[in-house]
Amino acid sequence: MQSWYESRNRQQRNEEKADEVIKIIKKSGGEAKFLQTDVSIAEDIKALIDYTLSEYGEFQYAFNNSGLLGDLEPIASQAPDKSSYIVDVNIKGVIDCMYYQISAMIKYVNQSKPCSIVNNSSILSHNAYPGITVYSATKHAVSGLNKRCGSRTSSIKYKNKCCRSWPNQYSNDTNSN
Repeated sequence: MQSWYESRNRQQRNEEKADEVIKIIKKSGGEAKFLQTDVSIAEDIKALIDYTLSEYGEFQYAFNNSGLLGDLEPIASQAPDKSSYIVDVNIKGVIDCMYYQISAMIKYVNQSKPCSIVNNSSILSHNAYPGITVYSATKHAVSGLNKRCGSRTSSIKYKNKCCRSWPNQYSNDTNSN
């Protein structure tokens, strides 16, 4: 029997839905490809970056949008495997993505070829509601991650996007250190 996180995990990255999005993008004149990736697994992330580099040679922008909400229940009711998987996807996944993205970008970033990484957070990084404590904590970690990404990669811009759940509200914190 599949565990909670295995079934939720497969549901989140549905190939059929990805194909629908690809068709919409291509119909609009864009280019899109899909590679099923579990950001809680570093080897999957590395494979995604390697695939991107083999297809395009390089990339200047990355958008990390990991966000597993989990079940809406009090933290005392969440089994450790549930909350651990949310942390693995929402925090560790972003950190691991950044590691592989920066490792690739650092080879070609310069004044004429700037690079940016955007990590999508959530309004719930600032406001927690009953039943989503773990999710809120992970999104707070993502917001904090960009505040000090390290001096080694100062030529890469980091942006923290915090999307709110009501229309026309958008928070944009930009850090370049």
